Amino acid sequence: MIAIDKYRPMIRWLAGFVVLGAVLILVGSMAVPIHSEAVLSDLRTTISQDFGPVASLEGKAELQFLPHPSIDIVELKLSFDNKVRLEAPRVSFGLSLFALIAGRYEPISATLVSPHIIIPNDLVPDDTEQLSHQFSRILGRQAQKLSSVNEGHLEAITIENGIFSFPKKNSNDETPSTISGTLYFLTNGARRLTATGNWRKQDVLLQAEIGPNAASENEDRKISLFLKNALGSIKLDGGTSKKSNSLYSGNLTIDIARLDKVSEWLSLQPLVPFSTSLKIDGKASITPQLIAVSDSQVRLGAVAMTGGVSLDLSNQRPLVTGTLSAGDMDITSFLTPIWPKQSEQAGWKDTPVDPNITPDQDLDIRLSAERINLGIVRISNAALSIIARDRNLNITLASAHMFQGSAKGKISIRPVSQGFSLSSHVSFETLDIGQTTLALMDLRKLEGSMSGKFDVESTGRSIDDMMKSLSGRAEFSLVNGTLSGVNISTILKRIETRPLSVIRDMRGGKTDFETMRISTHIANGIANIDDSEMVFTPNTMKLSGSVAVGERQINLSGEATGPTPQNGAEPAVLAYTVTGGFDDPVVTPDINRILKRSSGAAASPD
Repeated sequence: MIAIDKYRPMIRWLAGFVVLGAVLILVGSMAVPIHSEAVLSDLRTTISQDFGPVASLEGKAELQFLPHPSIDIVELKLSFDNKVRLEAPRVSFGLSLFALIAGRYEPISATLVSPHIIIPNDLVPDDTEQLSHQFSRILGRQAQKLSSVNEGHLEAITIENGIFSFPKKNSNDETPSTISGTLYFLTNGARRLTATGNWRKQDVLLQAEIGPNAASENEDRKISLFLKNALGSIKLDGGTSKKSNSLYSGNLTIDIARLDKVSEWLSLQPLVPFSTSLKIDGKASITPQLIAVSDSQVRLGAVAMTGGVSLDLSNQRPLVTGTLSAGDMDITSFLTPIWPKQSEQAGWKDTPVDPNITPDQDLDIRLSAERINLGIVRISNAALSIIARDRNLNITLASAHMFQGSAKGKISIRPVSQGFSLSSHVSFETLDIGQTTLALMDLRKLEGSMSGKFDVESTGRSIDDMMKSLSGRAEFSLVNGTLSGVNISTILKRIETRPLSVIRDMRGGKTDFETMRISTHIANGIANIDDSEMVFTPNTMKLSGSVAVGERQINLSGEATGPTPQNGAEPAVLAYTVTGGFDDPVVTPDINRILKRSSGAAASPD
């Protein structure tokens, strides 16, 4: 048998400890009502040190000892001097054990359950100056001595299922902004935030860190930020720069799936209309008035570029500037809305020009590229500028090799009451006329090397309107070319002996020529020929008449003249007209003139 009496004192002590522990656990787990006024006074001091002057603090305080000493504030109502308000059904403040033993309620952490944070509209920054000021205040609050950090400051704040609201500012938002996360206050002055939430109907992940206090006022301070949602992400990894007065200086990475969606989500004014993606990776410097990125890799859709870009916010209208270079660029998708030829059907595009063709943002972009692809057009060694001011867009091509030749010029587009006003001034040398007309007009009747210039203006709501209101001048010359659809040299030879054969021989074949020059003036979409001559030795030809560019109709009269015979007779003459549409012109000989010229000469019956 076990001698119970021998162990009875030990069992009594053990039972006593168990009972005492149970009592302590029971008492520790109970919420003990305490004098709220003293507790709230200590809390007011701590909150004021970390977040600014407190206007009012209300709630019912309860003290708990387990699992760690804490004070729960039920039905908390907190407001600051700047009118920011916070309401929460329950907030738990973790207490310093040593301060509690000394008789003080000194919170070291806080957990807010389902808080509602109301931020007045006038505290939401409307411009970069206000944003810069608030950011500087956040940094300034951290520039405190380490001793003050260790006395009466929170070490961490955790928000569970919090709700943010901005009266008036987001009054149209049906879905509230929510946040859950933890903000850490480190003893060296650093702050670290990790949070998730929903803002403007998008789930958002946010990670941010402000580095330790700087040893001196001139020292930089580390800053990092990572923001991500379904639309894209942004990452900053750098610091503040006292020397350059920058809010941020360091690495910047941006990855946006669609610019228009992000612009809409952020309610940017003016909105960005482009649906393309954007990626930027480079060195950034951010001041209250300027965001500049240098040594960057930029990818706009499928277009990859290197260089620098900046956003100047010093004026009422933001200005985007950049100097970029690229190897291969495909800009077909960007220029498709204003490409003149309709691909699905005959004629110019009659749909209204996209109102966003002239951007709301001001631009000053300088771009160089080794190769540019525009549909079937290949451009090399291009240097151009894109400048937009108050929705007036100017694109200047300083130089480029295209269509086997070179070109330079300027296109200006501006909105007017009748749609858009367009003016173009272009000069070119040794272009392949066949490739040029095929790309721009879906027409290939001429071959050769073309040089010339044109200055035109037009107005309209669609490309069709603009072509019909075209006005200006154009002149060009061709060398070593070919006119498809007719062999004028052969016809001139047959006229001498069989003039009526011209009727059946006008169509088919081709005419090779040495030179061709044409000078025209354009009014209301109709190009009238002022002077022209084509030389195909030993013959020559002149054209007169007009081409209705807007209606895509041809109405020309031509006269080809053969060499003067050795017997002194009149040379052979082929008079004809060219009529019909661009896609299927009809060449008709002037039989009366041909027979009249041949009536005095011997001719073989046909």
